[in-house]
Amino acid sequence: MAPRQIVAAVLVVLVLLLAANHFRKRALERRRAEQPPAEGEFVLVCPSFGHGGAIPPEYTADGRNVSPPLVWDNVPDGTMTFALVVEDPDAPNRTFTHWMLCEIPGKLRELPEGVPSGETTAFGAQGVNDFRETAYGGPNPPHGQEHRYFFRLYALSTTLDMAGAYTKQQLRAAMAGSILAETALMGRYRPAAGR
Repeated sequence: MAPRQIVAAVLVVLVLLLAANHFRKRALERRRAEQPPAEGEFVLVCPSFGHGGAIPPEYTADGRNVSPPLVWDNVPDGTMTFALVVEDPDAPNRTFTHWMLCEIPGKLRELPEGVPSGETTAFGAQGVNDFRETAYGGPNPPHGQEHRYFFRLYALSTTLDMAGAYTKQQLRAAMAGSILAETALMGRYRPAAGR
């Protein structure tokens, strides 16, 4: 690679890192303005929608069905890993699990948009959701209904030694006694008319 190309590549990476940091800070500022956390409170935000806001269609079954970007701050001391569970309590008959991701490294402070499917990723191990997939499954409420979706992030004092394709019950049992803090982000989704 020529020196010019190397310099150009380094500049592109720097610009991307600065942009990512800018968007992360803006998302945290927006969340604090909407619902100010207590000083030092563990907080989870999404740059694409605010707490209690509408989830953009691209993160749903009506769109690209990719996971939204998530950012967190004020992590408790002693955090070794994180676990994330996304659920719809408004689903008929039972709470519907859309995504489970654990073994998220304790040094991470964000997940990018579109975490890939599969039992293990660079971001952690994924459990089997209620779509029977080891992946994020976006909101897909019945026509005309608005549902709430809770993104719950747990700061854990240990690694869980979980391989992919675990169940929600296995994850809850593994986390028992290891949760240092929990934070939640809630988004809403109603399918467009004519779906």
